[in-house]
Amino acid sequence: MGSQQSDNIIRYIFYVGWFLCFLIYNFCMRPIFFLLHLLLSRDPASRLQNSLQKSGKTKRKVAIVGSGVSGLAAAYALKKGGKHDFTVFEAQEELGGHAYSFEYKGPDGSKRGVDVGFIFGHYFSYAQILEIYNELGIELTESAIDLSVNYHGEKWATDLNGFDVSQEEEREVDRFNRLAGEFKDCPALNLLPFGLYCSLFNFSDKFCEKFVTPSLCTLFISKTGLYRQSARFMLNMFAGPNRFVDLRHGTRTWVVKNGSRNSVQKLAQFLGKENLRVNTPVESVERGDGKVNVVTSDGGSETFDDVILCCHVPQTKKILKGQNWIERLIFNLVRYHPVDGILHTDDSVLPEDKRLHRHFNYWQEKKMDKKTFELTGRMSAIFKHLDDSNPLLYTLCPHRKIEESKILLKSTWYHQVQDIQHLVVTRALVPMIQGLGNVWHGNSWVLWLGHSGAYDAGMAVAAAMGGGYHMRSSEANRIFGESCMDMFGPTFKYSSF
Repeated sequence: MGSQQSDNIIRYIFYVGWFLCFLIYNFCMRPIFFLLHLLLSRDPASRLQNSLQKSGKTKRKVAIVGSGVSGLAAAYALKKGGKHDFTVFEAQEELGGHAYSFEYKGPDGSKRGVDVGFIFGHYFSYAQILEIYNELGIELTESAIDLSVNYHGEKWATDLNGFDVSQEEEREVDRFNRLAGEFKDCPALNLLPFGLYCSLFNFSDKFCEKFVTPSLCTLFISKTGLYRQSARFMLNMFAGPNRFVDLRHGTRTWVVKNGSRNSVQKLAQFLGKENLRVNTPVESVERGDGKVNVVTSDGGSETFDDVILCCHVPQTKKILKGQNWIERLIFNLVRYHPVDGILHTDDSVLPEDKRLHRHFNYWQEKKMDKKTFELTGRMSAIFKHLDDSNPLLYTLCPHRKIEESKILLKSTWYHQVQDIQHLVVTRALVPMIQGLGNVWHGNSWVLWLGHSGAYDAGMAVAAAMGGGYHMRSSEANRIFGESCMDMFGPTFKYSSF
């Protein structure tokens, strides 16, 4: 059977599946979920309004645990709404969490900042962040995701013809791109694992490992769960307005000028120093009598009307007292994995052939475990304010030895495993615990992995609490409204805030 005929059969199956999914969801699952959400998690806006009417208060007192961008975004939206007094608690000395910029001295002795957590943003799917940055006067610079790959000694790079790419592989790249464009909006692929999608369309393991995996690793910085993610979500990384990467060309992105510490400082300035408590780890969060008590490591204890947990699940499990069975179930189903990184100046990890130098350089040897790879970002090229003549590199998942004298920083980040299990847990179960006992969950784990997911998660909780910040652009409003529905289920109406 030819490739075209096989594709047509699978295409037919997907369209039938699309229709069946529509029937099952609208006439079976949607009514069930609607009733569950109605019974277990009443509409957050109604609950808030009733509480305000009973207490006679005009403002509610809110604690935000965690000052990563989700916590700062929640605080930003609450302040813009003007209906809440808030306090942000941060265990570390610095605000920002994953939005971390490392400061070092350049060749001229001047201080420079380079990001080693959040690095680049998307012009379309980060529209809501761009609006906030514009309001706060945060400057951006143009950048790109382009890629060089050395897979088992076979080399290729975006925007470069030749090297170790056969004509058959060229045709497969074109077929992959064409199908991604065709199926990026197909609901039948929502819960289909991306790996199964690739198998159904006969994309070989080698093709995926040589072309698809390296491209996705620039976004997810890990192979864990890549092919267990929603096929529809992953196809949107390659096609449509949300396209982040391309198998042939570099794609346009932006970075924060002089590092994302700038954006954190601007947010902190807007929020007010009096509302931010650094070096103040939260020991416990306990619900009772319509209030929430927060105890900090210095022995302090304070009562709030609401608490927003903008920390990750391991911290939430540790500090949230009196968890019910569904909360424990959710927290146990959310998994994390570590990603190591080294900031350095050892250019031995770059391709020997300078024609292959790209912003991101992927390397995997035959003798390495299939799950192992190495990805090196040329930070002095990604960030235009840095001096590219003196290479500054950030290697993720380091495998080769890096000269110790050239190492500037070692870091380990923990990311949630973003696969279909995580998608189902966060969309079907998490809305049931939002606002229970006036405790809300606003970290990126409840939505999407990444900076945009973190911003939306924090602001969506603020919207549910009546402090929503409305975007000016219709596209940003649409994207944010979808995030609100994802987080709070079918009873939530973002337009009512």
